[in-house]
Amino acid sequence: MGQQVLVLIQMTYAGKTGQVVETLGIQFCFSLPLPDLAQVISLLKENSNYHVPLVVFGHMHKEMLNGGFRNMISIGSDNTIYLNAAIVPRVKPLDLGKSRAFTVVDFMDSRVTKVVETWVLVVGEGTFKEEHILFHADTEVT
Repeated sequence: MGQQVLVLIQMTYAGKTGQVVETLGIQFCFSLPLPDLAQVISLLKENSNYHVPLVVFGHMHKEMLNGGFRNMISIGSDNTIYLNAAIVPRVKPLDLGKSRAFTVVDFMDSRVTKVVETWVLVVGEGTFKEEHILFHADTEVT
């Protein structure tokens, strides 16, 4: 028998106070070579009652080599949101200091309501923030 790999998918839901409300663990055992991410998500949907609201990955850079920018959000036919969080560079040197990139995702009732690319610059006691809305529950704003 060939080599096998156990894949554990863990989903944690936090309430409005930030306290963990529920943690779910789902295990799959795969033979090598591993299936791609789409196959794993498909198996998860087939073998559980849980909707996958968000898939986060970071492989392809936002800025393309030939110029322009990649679409960072894709929405599947089942409303699963696929978020490419690869912002390169994640740190930008500025005159006042370094600005750092974060991707912030808001959820409500196990549903993604907003995805924002956020740049934060901390100078002394002050914090400066620049936001680019990538997704809002009613409108895709990429």
